Amino acid sequence: MITYRTPRLGMATKARMKATNPTIASIRPLNQGKVFFPLKHYSQAADRLDEILTDLAAIIHPELYPDYKLRHFAEMPGE
Repeated sequence: MITYRTPRLGMATKARMKATNPTIASIRPLNQGKVFFPLKHYSQAADRLDEILTDLAAIIHPELYPDYKLRHFAEMPGE
């Protein structure tokens, strides 16, 4: 799952997101999967669309991008 909610907006963990949004608390990404959010500089990275798309490809197909380090997104911790 990719969300626009970031630690700066009060969503520092998946547990916090579940507590804040009970209607989505049972969805798979919040319980068994991964949740990603854009980093602070994301909104100023329009000139780096290739990097953003590579990040998204690596998020969707991590097996095709072993050892890839995300540049514009981060994984939200569980707790």
